[in-house]
Amino acid sequence: MKYKIIQNLIIFVLLAQIANTDCDLNGMATRKKDKADEIAQGVEGWGGAPDSIHKGISPIQSKTKEYFYTRVNAKASQKSIEKGATSGMQATCTEAAGLIGAYEILATFMDSHIQEKKLADENGFVTLQLDESKSYTCKYFQSEEKKLKTKECSGVLQNRGTAECWPTAGDSWETCGCLVYIRFPGGKEAVIKKLSFHE
Repeated sequence: MKYKIIQNLIIFVLLAQIANTDCDLNGMATRKKDKADEIAQGVEGWGGAPDSIHKGISPIQSKTKEYFYTRVNAKASQKSIEKGATSGMQATCTEAAGLIGAYEILATFMDSHIQEKKLADENGFVTLQLDESKSYTCKYFQSEEKKLKTKECSGVLQNRGTAECWPTAGDSWETCGCLVYIRFPGGKEAVIKKLSFHE
């Protein structure tokens, strides 16, 4: 009888420890995610590989800067919102942010270089030749602020991704913020050489 009581006591203690360990692991995962979100929300511009975020290091601190980052906000698909499925909302919001961000990165990048070039033509096209078969082209025009800006872009986007996302409506993924990137092998200088301007 005494042996049975001791055995049950040992099992109870072990189960309690396992339950605490599970709570601790969940807490650690949440803290790690919060830290990654915090780092991601402070990143903008040129940096290193996105995997550094999950190691607790900002990509901006990297010596090699082949990734261009921007933060964007997006919304989950209406269908996933109506279903109320968290995983569906998270997936569609993240996907939308990835597309929005990639186009914003290229538009921002091209806009800044069009202005640096100080082109005489108020209208034309700018092309980024990604490789022999893939390119990305935008029309440019003079905006109301007398600055040349891009619009109506088309082409194939590659080397793009989402580094980190977080919900922006409390715990709901109906809307989200994401840190997205495009990798430009060779960095800024290499990309500038691949830009061409034409009428």
